[in-house]
Amino acid sequence: MGYQRVGLVWLGVCWLLSGGSWAEEPPTRVAFLTWENGSGDPAREHWSEGLPELLGSTLEGFAPFSVLSRERVRVAEAAGQGESRENSGLTPESAAQIGKSLGAGWAVWGRFAGTEEAWEGEWHLVACFTGERATGRTETPVELASLVRQVHLALLKQLGLSLPPPEQTRLARLMTPSLPAAQAFSRGWAAWPYHSVAAKDLGDPEAAVDYYRQGLTYDPQFVPLHTHLAEVLFALDQIREALNEYRAALELQPDCATHYARLAVVAFNGGETDNALVLFRAALQKNPRDPDIHFNFANALYRLGQLKEALREYRRAFALYPSYDAPDRAFVKVSMGNALYANGKVEPARKAYREALALQPDYAPAHHNLGVVLFQQGEMALAAAEFAAALRADPNYAASHYWLGLVERERRRYYRARRSFQRFLELQPEGEWADRARELMAELAPGRATPSAGEETPSPEQPPPAEEGPSTESPPTSAPAAEGREK
Repeated sequence: MGYQRVGLVWLGVCWLLSGGSWAEEPPTRVAFLTWENGSGDPAREHWSEGLPELLGSTLEGFAPFSVLSRERVRVAEAAGQGESRENSGLTPESAAQIGKSLGAGWAVWGRFAGTEEAWEGEWHLVACFTGERATGRTETPVELASLVRQVHLALLKQLGLSLPPPEQTRLARLMTPSLPAAQAFSRGWAAWPYHSVAAKDLGDPEAAVDYYRQGLTYDPQFVPLHTHLAEVLFALDQIREALNEYRAALELQPDCATHYARLAVVAFNGGETDNALVLFRAALQKNPRDPDIHFNFANALYRLGQLKEALREYRRAFALYPSYDAPDRAFVKVSMGNALYANGKVEPARKAYREALALQPDYAPAHHNLGVVLFQQGEMALAAAEFAAALRADPNYAASHYWLGLVERERRRYYRARRSFQRFLELQPEGEWADRARELMAELAPGRATPSAGEETPSPEQPPPAEEGPSTESPPTSAPAAEGREK
């Protein structure tokens, strides 16, 4: 789930239908798909990624709406385009199909051409579930900022939407970055397109930082530059600097729930736990229907040992994630199971893990944590089956190799146990659990005295699997699973 960026396309509809009250309206998702480079210049290809991200980031802070992350859209495009593209361009049918796979209400894409200073282009909109379409075009070369503004205003006009005056003023400011600032934004995105902690070794984060900072020298009030710079700084463990950038974004958009939530996440990871909880609550006051905010708030509460409160927030997050978000809902179910387990409620935890697998049968963390519970209940055959299922889903899931070794040790299958520990060490050669795996391998070596089954029963502690949570644009807090599993 990529950290859901808040967007604008349905702003007028929800505001009008709610009589000016947005709090209870569920968000409508918008997917900005990759744009086609019609300039004939491969050097402009970074705009294919940078332009849809710029369009989505420009809309950030309009709380009733969700703009899907580029990471998630990119994955869906790779899976769904194939032969559905014609002449390197999306068709309404293929765009709608990609949007449907994402659970988006609307898909937006286009084609751009021109020089750095003068742009022309066309944009398309399709309602993913009804097929309703709209198209806009600018044939006179315009500055990039003007193109961005025209795209949004054309969408609003063609869909018959209207905005309350304060939102019109806010949107006008966001849609007018200087050309150098927009250029720096796009190049920063191209330098490091994977905005998540887990993928910080991909791309060139240092170059992205340089581009974003260059952009801020041209336009220090362009909010997306602050937020994207903060994301990269956080991934580079530059916590203080990341906090400063999120605070700058919040000063420019003081009503944006997303900024509060991101600031809370970074503050929590920077040790400002009390401040983080205040910020999470402020974010939920601004937008109580954002499941990602509830989820990350739950993670923070979990880490602080406030398990009942964490369970409450996990349940709220689960209820708010749409039914088509099965992977995200499965992850939340696993997190709920972890909180239950940590609170001593083993059977409810076991049930939660099984419910996660009903949502996503090949979800390795759910199989793994269920296997841990079964192991500790003495059901070795069932535990082995769950660890094996986790490894079928993800052969590199190190923790399941370790625990499968423990199972085989209990079953006196010492050769298989050593093989599992060896595979664990190949994947995770350093750390406390690596040292313990080596001790167990030495203990089980041929010719050595071997333990009796049931002797030296392992504690509930477990090595943390390398599981990432729902894909989020804002780096999430870590949430240990049942004894050690981390988000």
